[in-house]
Amino acid sequence: MIVVALVTVGASLAAPKVALVMANRRASDLASDSIRLGRLARANAISSGRAYVVRYDAGDDSNGRLRMWRGTNNGCNLQTWSFTGTPVEQVEAETYNIGGTHVVSVTPDPDVDICYEPSGAVMMRSGSGRFLWSVAGVTTGVIFNVDRTVGGVIKGVSRRIVFPLGGTARLLK
Repeated sequence: MIVVALVTVGASLAAPKVALVMANRRASDLASDSIRLGRLARANAISSGRAYVVRYDAGDDSNGRLRMWRGTNNGCNLQTWSFTGTPVEQVEAETYNIGGTHVVSVTPDPDVDICYEPSGAVMMRSGSGRFLWSVAGVTTGVIFNVDRTVGGVIKGVSRRIVFPLGGTARLLK
C-alpha cells in the first residue's frame, strides 16, 4: 500500500512537467514540419521539372497553415495558380494545439506565396501578383515565427523559420 501511495504521489508531481515538455515539443514539431514542407517543395520542383508553391494563409482557425501546390509547368509566372482542391501536402498549426496550449505561426501581413522552380530559383509574392525576387523591401526571404502561447502570452522558446530566396528553408538561431 505504501508503494502505491509513493507511485501516486510521484506521478502527480511529474504530470505538470510532462505536459509542459509535450507542449514545447509540439511547437518544435510545427517548426520542423514547416521546414520539411519548404524543403520538400524545393526538392520536388528540382526532381519533377515543375514549379511548386508553398502558400501561407491564416487558415480556417487563424492559427496559420502552410500548403504545398504543384504547378503544370516549370515557371512560377508561366501559369495561373489555382489554390482550390486538395494540396499536395500541408502543415496546419491547429493540429499541434492540444488543451489550453496554442501554437501560433505568424508571418507579416498579407498572406504570402513562396514559389520554387526546377532551376533552383525561389521567388515570392504577396497577394495575387507576379512572383518576384523581392516584395515590399524583403530581399532575403520570408520569416515565420512559431510560438507556444497560453492565454495569449508567449511561453517557452520562440522559433524563427526562414524561407530564403535562393536557398532551403531552415531554423534561425
